[in-house]
Amino acid sequence: MKKCLFFLLIFSFMLNAEDINIEDFYNKMKESQSTLYPKKFEADIKGEIVSKQIGTIAKGGYTKTKEDITLVFSFKQGNRATLTLYNVTSFYAGMFRVFEPILEATGFYASVGSSKNYSAFIKRFNVVSIEEKGNYYNAEIVKTDEGRTYTVYFKINKDTYLIEEAQYYRGKKQIYHVYIEYTEVNGFTVPSLLKYSSTDGDVNSDISFMNVRTFSK
Repeated sequence: MKKCLFFLLIFSFMLNAEDINIEDFYNKMKESQSTLYPKKFEADIKGEIVSKQIGTIAKGGYTKTKEDITLVFSFKQGNRATLTLYNVTSFYAGMFRVFEPILEATGFYASVGSSKNYSAFIKRFNVVSIEEKGNYYNAEIVKTDEGRTYTVYFKINKDTYLIEEAQYYRGKKQIYHVYIEYTEVNGFTVPSLLKYSSTDGDVNSDISFMNVRTFSK
C-alpha cells in the first residue's frame, strides 16, 4: 500500500511538471512584470567592480572630477537595457556596454525586454524545462552569446514571477551565481541589488541600483 501511495505521488508530481505550458508561463510572467515594473526607469549603478573600472580612467577622460563620474542603468519596456557612463568624454561613455549582455542574462527584465513576444523570446532563449517547487518555479534555459553556450537555472517567485536567483553553467562547470533583490519606488517594483559571485573569484561584487527614477512613458 505504501509503495502504491509513493508511486501515485511521483506520478502526480510528473503530471504537474508537464502541465506547465512554456508559452503560457511566459505570457503570465510578461503580464506580471509589465505591471510591476514602470514603463521606464533609470538608476545610478554602484559597486566595487564599477569603482575599479572607473578608477582606470585617465585624468583627461572625465569632464568634471572623477567623483562626478556616474554609471547609469536605463531600461524601457520593449527595449534592451543600457549602461552609460556620464561626466566622461565620448570615448569612455560606452565603457560598460560590454556588460549589458551579462546584465540581461540575469533575466530580471527578459520577459519585458526587447523580445516583443513569445516567438521572439524563444529565438534568444531556449527554455528546457519549468518545474514548480514550493513557493517558486525552477526554470532551465540555454542561451548562446557570441558563440558561447551556457545553461542558466532561474529561481522564480511563484506570486510575482520575478527572478530572485540565477546560476550560470558552461558545460558542467558553474561560472557564476546571482541573487536579485527588489524594492518599491513610486508604487513600482525595481531591482535594488544584484549579488554576483563567480567560481574563479574574479567577479564577487554587489551591484546596487541607487537613486532610482521612474517614468510613465
